[in-house]
Amino acid sequence: MLEQTIHKCLVCNKEHHKEYDRYFCSEECEKRWDAKFKWEQERTHDSDEGVICPYCENEYEAGGDYPELYYDDIDSFECRNCGKEFSVEAHTSWSWTSKPIDNDYPELEDIEEEKEYEQTN
Repeated sequence: MLEQTIHKCLVCNKEHHKEYDRYFCSEECEKRWDAKFKWEQERTHDSDEGVICPYCENEYEAGGDYPELYYDDIDSFECRNCGKEFSVEAHTSWSWTSKPIDNDYPELEDIEEEKEYEQTN
């Protein structure tokens, strides 16, 4: 006799034997899941300017008075406007500029010789 695998519905946590689907126990639960996903997608904000509350759309400008937005371990933030807590992900990028130090510049004659060499080769 084959043993049936018991699954838990992602929406209502009801245990089921794949009656409807592996992840959902019914069409109603699948629709509720899809509606929740769509609702979250509509309220998700990606910004280079700062954090935007997904509930009231209050904006927290980058570099403002909210140092906690720059902590490495930040995962949530409470909106000062509506009081709701929401998920936050901080993304960091780096860029560099390098140039010679003033006292290491070659003499003018050396620069001209280098240009002539580059043009002939």
